[in-house]
Amino acid sequence: MPSTATDKRRLQNLKSKLRTAQNVTTALHADSDLKNFPLENIYQGWNESSLQRNTEFFKSVQVVKDLKEKIQIKEKELESRERENIPRGCECPVCYNWLSPSRKLDCPHSFCLRCVQRLYNAAENKITCPECREITSKTIDQLQTNVAMERAIESHRIN
Repeated sequence: MPSTATDKRRLQNLKSKLRTAQNVTTALHADSDLKNFPLENIYQGWNESSLQRNTEFFKSVQVVKDLKEKIQIKEKELESRERENIPRGCECPVCYNWLSPSRKLDCPHSFCLRCVQRLYNAAENKITCPECREITSKTIDQLQTNVAMERAIESHRIN
């Protein structure tokens, strides 16, 4: 699991990519047939399904939109980790929130129940470990709680 410092560097890298993508989009916007529309309005109103244009400008708008979403998610993750000060090993490796309630997969990895449910639903009722890619043969109801992890988390929350 990456440290907070690593996540901060990744966030800075995403912001740098965003600035580059915005510069490219601004240049392409000036040459497009939508140059009379403010770029911020295009970002806000951009809907991939409604504007089926395969131009470099619209591709760049999508890149900017995707980067903004990634930055927003990463900032929320960092804020949550810093606010709660979750110790290493006590956070879910998928969502970075408390690893509680935890569920153990067939492999040696554990995840919070919310992420396990998302993995189960997304993979049509089977669970593939996001860390080692091993497929778990059990349903969500059959997965066991990681009791040692639950105790460690409870101990940390009390102190």
